Amino acid sequence: MAAWSPGTSASEGLYELTTARVKSTIYNQAARILARRAHSREELRRKLLRKWDSSQVEVVLGRFEELGYLNDEEFACLRARSQRSLKHWGNHRIRADLKSRGLDAKIIELALTRLEAELPEVDSLHQLTQNWIRRYGSPTSVSQLKRLFDRCVRMGYSPEQVRTELETYFRRLY
Repeated sequence: MAAWSPGTSASEGLYELTTARVKSTIYNQAARILARRAHSREELRRKLLRKWDSSQVEVVLGRFEELGYLNDEEFACLRARSQRSLKHWGNHRIRADLKSRGLDAKIIELALTRLEAELPEVDSLHQLTQNWIRRYGSPTSVSQLKRLFDRCVRMGYSPEQVRTELETYFRRLY
């Protein structure tokens, strides 16, 4: 990548040098972004495209994938595990989060399958309801039960799962 070699014009050499510097700058910016937290390929691409040309960004992203710095499958699994264990999110909410980060549906389903084997959704829902009950007490009215039910649905659990989990409280109140 010399600036000039015999047989090339000075302008071609300058173009190559400038392109190499731009790629280096993009590479450094991408590394700084990934140093803060993991990103999907699409997420990182969106951030870099705010400032840089797409052809140069694609070259850098390809290099990061070759080096193993970008791996959408690994990112999806880590993100799903984190959201399930720390925030007690259900599959619906995790799926929406991963989709918003630009991940492919096949990768999302693979991550959810692996997550279910490691941290079952039913266990997470049970833990979520127990945390709510510890904080607010057992639901003693229909409005309290509705608040708990709605909270679980907002956290990404299906209404059927929530109804099953809260069945004892429904029987008490109805």
